[in-house]
Amino acid sequence: MNKTDFIDAVNTVKGNRLMSAETETSLAPFKEFPIPFDLEFISSTKTFGAQGGAVYSGGYSVICCIKNEDLELQVLI
Repeated sequence: MNKTDFIDAVNTVKGNRLMSAETETSLAPFKEFPIPFDLEFISSTKTFGAQGGAVYSGGYSVICCIKNEDLELQVLI
């Protein structure tokens, strides 16, 4: 698992407009493998509800892009 594999998987999910369960299945192999990215901050908001699980309750949702890629991500912290 590397950056290119992850970006390809995200682009496939995005391009095929997969439902959330399909997206979860497609991206599940990457959960256990940390992949470092150089991110550029776009914006942040307070995370509401149980988005991403209780561990993120009271946290923030940060929108960023991967440097030198045409891809925006939401990172929960």
